[in-house]
Amino acid sequence: MTIYKMNLSTTEPNNSVGIIKVRQYDSETQIFEATITENSKPVDLTGLTVLFCVRASPVTGLGLSEQLVTDIDFENGIVRHTLTDYDMQNVGLNKAYFAFRTTEDKVVRFKHQFSTKDFPYTVMPSIFSEGIKDSNYIWTFEEILRYFQEWVQESMKTYDDWYIAAQEELERIIAEFNSWIAANQDIYDEWISDQKADFMDWLLGNKSDFTDWFESIRDILDEDVAGNLQNQFDKINANTELIEIEHDAKSYPALRALYWEYGMATVPLGYELTGLGGGNVHTVNSSVEYLDRSSLKVSVPRYYKLVNPKVIVLKNAVRLISDHRVLQIEFDSNVNPSINLSLTADFKGKVYGSVVENSHIAKMVTSQTLQNPNASTFYELSQARVDGLKELNDGKLYTVTNSTNKNMLQVEKKWNVVEAIDRKYPELFKNIGAITLNEKVVATRKFSTIVSNTWGFGSAANSSNITIAYGNGSAWEGFISESSSTVKQISLPIPASCIQDDGCIHVLAHADAANETTVSALSVDYTNLEIQFKYTV
Repeated sequence: MTIYKMNLSTTEPNNSVGIIKVRQYDSETQIFEATITENSKPVDLTGLTVLFCVRASPVTGLGLSEQLVTDIDFENGIVRHTLTDYDMQNVGLNKAYFAFRTTEDKVVRFKHQFSTKDFPYTVMPSIFSEGIKDSNYIWTFEEILRYFQEWVQESMKTYDDWYIAAQEELERIIAEFNSWIAANQDIYDEWISDQKADFMDWLLGNKSDFTDWFESIRDILDEDVAGNLQNQFDKINANTELIEIEHDAKSYPALRALYWEYGMATVPLGYELTGLGGGNVHTVNSSVEYLDRSSLKVSVPRYYKLVNPKVIVLKNAVRLISDHRVLQIEFDSNVNPSINLSLTADFKGKVYGSVVENSHIAKMVTSQTLQNPNASTFYELSQARVDGLKELNDGKLYTVTNSTNKNMLQVEKKWNVVEAIDRKYPELFKNIGAITLNEKVVATRKFSTIVSNTWGFGSAANSSNITIAYGNGSAWEGFISESSSTVKQISLPIPASCIQDDGCIHVLAHADAANETTVSALSVDYTNLEIQFKYTV
């Protein structure tokens, strides 16, 4: 390939491209690469069709050629055209230019847009440009065609003779094969019958032996061989994510994973199968992905993945406990790990009048003024109403209205944050030295990040607002409102300092006031409290 690079202007009177000479018949190997400029700046060709235009003989006006250009860098204004035989018809000086057009009325009809100024190139003759003038014999096309047609006719005659002979031979072979089948069919049927009888006799004679053998190895097999192989793979390949750990090492610390079953703090003493010391401790394969110099992700074989484990952060270690199974991640150096624990508090499993199954409480009141957090005027939602808050998109919607003029519907959610953490991670507070309720509240205020979420909407006399706020102990603050006539999520970050001394946070949802003709209505599909607890030993 030979590439001729040039700058072509649509505004300058002349294009200086230097001396360009190409050999006639060197088609598909000579490339004109042009940068299109306007006032010395590249032109954006987006949306345009580009054509390469040549008048092969400027003197006679013959040899016109107009070809579509397909190799285009539209944004940078660069076009590349590979010369064809049309562009090299005339030996000698040729003049060319690039034209840029748009289509008209979405049909294949070009509307001239603009073009570059002309630039010259010279086509040099090849050895065939002026014909052959010596005594070399020239084959005419008519002679070549005549010889070809005679060869085709002779070949067809030969093929026809072969095909007739081959067809006769094939018919003879098929007839002989059919005769052989007819002569031997009775013998074949008799042989099949004998083989079937012999097989049935063998099967009946050996069935009892096979049954005895299978029963002898049945206890050895654990499910199936493929299952056994899969179990082995599940204990070897460390490709199942276990936990993400932050640390203070500011490096890439080495670690190991230890596994054992039973032992202290895993199951009640009466259910301990291996004695107070638990089972033997052994290492398991693990892999580490260092997210940065302060955090890492640990993966273990699938067999050792624990479901909803309790997480205990120790000095230089993190211990995970699920039922009777324990997995401990130990660091080789002096590393203080920190853990991001997350949980969601909601009203799933809530029973009216009880805090045993679910310790959170939802209350309501209608009043012309906002009632203070934990005010005695709030009363607990009935079972039917609290059921509407438990799940998102479950077909149940907590909806309540009040038609008293100037009254506002108000719902208070009392989230027992400390109790929620204690139930999800029973050893957490003990592990960080928080034993009393006051100590747990202090730790939760220190290590927690809290967000309230409500999915719902409101309606009233002058708005469709639902407003959310949190209690600071004696009043509401942090108000945010959302106007919608359908269920919509509203999220409100809550400072952990708003956790009260009883371990609870109060969140308010209310609609605007009713008037004499329009009720105050509040609809909530689901509500929760997202809690992040990050701590370091």
